[in-house]
Amino acid sequence: MMQLPSLLQNEAIEVIPTQTFTDLQYTKLFSEQTRRVLSRPCDKETLRMRQDTFRALDEEQCNRLRELLPLLSHLKHVEEKLGQTESRTEGIFLQCTRLETLLQVMDHLSAQKSAGPLFLRIKEVLESKEARPFRTLAQQAATEGRKKLDSISRVDIKNGILPCDESKTCNDILLEYGRFLGCDIQESRAKKLPLGKAEGEYFQGFSEILLQTEELLSPYQNISSKQILTYEEEIKFFLEIYELCQEAKKKDVPLCFPEISETPTFAAQDLYDITLLRGENTIIPNDAWFTKEEPFFFLTGANGGGKTTYLRAVGCNLILALAGCPIFATDATVYPFTTVLSHFPEDERFDIGGRLDNELRRAKSILSAKGTPFLLFNEPYSSTDDLCGFEELKKNCESLKQNETFGICVTHLHQVTTLDFPQLSTIVEETANNRRTFRIRRQQGQNSSFATDILKKYGLDEQSLRERRMRRENQPLI
Repeated sequence: MMQLPSLLQNEAIEVIPTQTFTDLQYTKLFSEQTRRVLSRPCDKETLRMRQDTFRALDEEQCNRLRELLPLLSHLKHVEEKLGQTESRTEGIFLQCTRLETLLQVMDHLSAQKSAGPLFLRIKEVLESKEARPFRTLAQQAATEGRKKLDSISRVDIKNGILPCDESKTCNDILLEYGRFLGCDIQESRAKKLPLGKAEGEYFQGFSEILLQTEELLSPYQNISSKQILTYEEEIKFFLEIYELCQEAKKKDVPLCFPEISETPTFAAQDLYDITLLRGENTIIPNDAWFTKEEPFFFLTGANGGGKTTYLRAVGCNLILALAGCPIFATDATVYPFTTVLSHFPEDERFDIGGRLDNELRRAKSILSAKGTPFLLFNEPYSSTDDLCGFEELKKNCESLKQNETFGICVTHLHQVTTLDFPQLSTIVEETANNRRTFRIRRQQGQNSSFATDILKKYGLDEQSLRERRMRRENQPLI
């Protein structure tokens, strides 16, 4: 059989830990299946292919994908039953059902139109010169095999044999089976028998038909459906992201596909914390600028001022961007970071050592991560006094500087403003209806003009982003 490609095309070794998704409250938004996909950041090529696939999705295309899901679920169920059966006859029935379902899935996949490059790769394989004869012969074998089996009986995967003669009831056929097997089944207590138990004398007279059917199906018994079965989770991933985007559009939350940077960067304009989408509160957008020259920021401000919300906005959208998804911003640029790691407060008690010891171990592990990680610290060392907490942060800063680490640290320790790192703070704004909102702003200092020059150099300043948006106006978004 032809080798079908993955719909996600991702062989990433580094993964984003489950704890990061928990810290960022991703469990509110996505199923476990989709979080598994999001946990593997993509390389540049895969990012582009996924973005193009998402761009091609519309409601009509998604409906075609939704039609595939019951078939894939049925195929999985047949595979499980086939692996469990000890009956040769039941195995023949199941092999025929399995082949029929496989061919139906292939037909649906090859019928996908304008579904983006990842679906197109599958379509090209299924319609190749090698695949077409295989599918034709397999369809002939499945059709002929089904005719032969229907001449004996028909099978319901959950309930076993059912009568092929519609004039007979299930009770009638079970009583006949009982007589064939030498069992005295009381009519009032008759139940559908599993096929394996009814195989004996009932099918003895049909051995030639079964043998012919088995020979028809034998060339296709060893076909692996492992790759096709992975499409169920992969299709659900695309649908789940698409549906969240439609939900965001209804609330006028902007969407964009980040440009892929050749140098470590994560920059976004009007970035939204999408975990707040299903709540009642207004979502306040903020900008984010992480460049090679200024990769790590400290964020301080009043409690309840939106610091953690900002951290989630950065982390959630970065994870989506690294999976090739649209993100919730007006414009963005992203580099394929190898992972996203978080350090949030933990409230549980520890049997060995105290909470501070636990925080120190976690910080050490995160700071020693290989590759190009992006780090999210939320109130580290809050379990100790301010003086001790600040001393530990200063030690961390040595590692951050040395490794040119990207990330952000939210802290109540205002002493961090004395460190040689760019600073952010929360600014209270009064709206027209006297509602207080909190925006994140860069603290002004001697390096502010230098930062502006850097943004211009990389095309990340406000004017460059505005021009880029204008060029994109005619490009479709999901």
